[in-house]
Amino acid sequence: MKGFYIPHNLRLHIRIPIALWCLVAVVICNAYSGTLTSFLTVTKMKPIINSLEELASSDHYKLTAEYNSAFNDKFLKAKSGYLKVLGDSLRQNPHLLFRDYNEAIDNVLNKDAVYVRVS
Repeated sequence: MKGFYIPHNLRLHIRIPIALWCLVAVVICNAYSGTLTSFLTVTKMKPIINSLEELASSDHYKLTAEYNSAFNDKFLKAKSGYLKVLGDSLRQNPHLLFRDYNEAIDNVLNKDAVYVRVS
């Protein structure tokens, strides 16, 4: 058996579209595999809270504070601003008030709470 004969003047017209199609296929495959790899390897990190204002505006994190402390009273007695927002959050989530540091650690690790330490 012999192969299919293509006249010499048509060979170039067939090779160029096939070469372009192969090039585009390789580029698309590599772009897809690179994007897929990046989505699978990058972890979804939660945003870092840098200030009390950011904590007050956060929908994900809540404040945890020591029960009957001056720091806690500052939030609960606030009349306006971000301190009032944090105080309202503590009133709505009284389980985030802790009496010992084991409860604080549990709040931070299991309840998406933030412990603020003033030094």
